[in-house]
Amino acid sequence: MGVLTKSLPEMRVVVFDGFAPDPEWKAIQKMETWLQRHGETIGPHRVFGHNIDEEGRLAFEAANVGYRTMVTVPEAALPFDDETTVATIGAGTFVVTGIEGSFEEDPSGSWVTAGWQRLNEMVKRNDLGVHPSRRWFEEMLDPVEPGNTRFDLYIELA
Repeated sequence: MGVLTKSLPEMRVVVFDGFAPDPEWKAIQKMETWLQRHGETIGPHRVFGHNIDEEGRLAFEAANVGYRTMVTVPEAALPFDDETTVATIGAGTFVVTGIEGSFEEDPSGSWVTAGWQRLNEMVKRNDLGVHPSRRWFEEMLDPVEPGNTRFDLYIELA
């Protein structure tokens, strides 16, 4: 799959954090539980995620202690009548590549790491400036192959 540039608009999101062990799965499980209660209210949505440190700040280590999932929500659905945490993802321009693989076949997720390496190499090779915010996202998408997991990987450009 090729690499392209995408602009993301400002988006309101609901935030779910998970921490080690298995931070990604904990965050996703919280999100899925929330979506069971609120999915009809928010309608079609996008799901983004990124690594966080123990204090909830964006982190860049592959062996992360935390993970945050974020579900887009329309303004019309706000506010929620529970303790839902709502935040804003600011608009930006990103270099993006798509990846797909199987955690069942590769529990280490080396195909995800390889995707991030490929994207970073593309940024360097094309002398693209990375935004000082260093915002990196994984957008969760429907897989092409049954049983796989699919992501678009995003790095914000300056």
